[in-house]
Amino acid sequence: MFDCIYTAHCIRDVCDLACPVHAEIQYWMERCDIKINNPILHCDNSKIAKAQQLIESNTGKLVTVKSKDTAEFGDILSYVAICLHGRGTALTHGIYKLNFSEFMDEIKHSWQTHSDSNKLEFMKIWANSENYLIIVGLDYIKFGDFESQTLLQLIQSRRSPEKSTFVVIPESGSLVGANNS
Repeated sequence: MFDCIYTAHCIRDVCDLACPVHAEIQYWMERCDIKINNPILHCDNSKIAKAQQLIESNTGKLVTVKSKDTAEFGDILSYVAICLHGRGTALTHGIYKLNFSEFMDEIKHSWQTHSDSNKLEFMKIWANSENYLIIVGLDYIKFGDFESQTLLQLIQSRRSPEKSTFVVIPESGSLVGANNS
């Protein structure tokens, strides 16, 4: 089996891809846009341990995480959340990694078409319903009032004891925005 994170631990001689563990983990990996060839699957154990500690000690909280490479650490947080909390969920209330830059692009595109695309609809649903939300891509946005309000509304909508939200921001420098935003 080459596309499963449990290949090294599988007890089956031949995989028929009907394993419920594989199906569930594959679903969350696709939802978080983590491919089987992603380098984070072979990253340093200290990064995994840091992510695990963050996830385990911040259940039901909003956490801002600073990182040199926001995309990489967002993937690591997503992967660790999948490993810790992705099984036994019946494919609901699990993990979602939201690329906020892409989310804003989809919203602005909907203004031109006067309707939300399927992609935007699912982004909204998953961002609000999943127990673990990892928000990345903030370093690729110039924040104005609309972008700031959208992010704040999303965070406010997730205020619940069972929902954890992790916002990954750049370690150095600040986010780009207008002085009055």
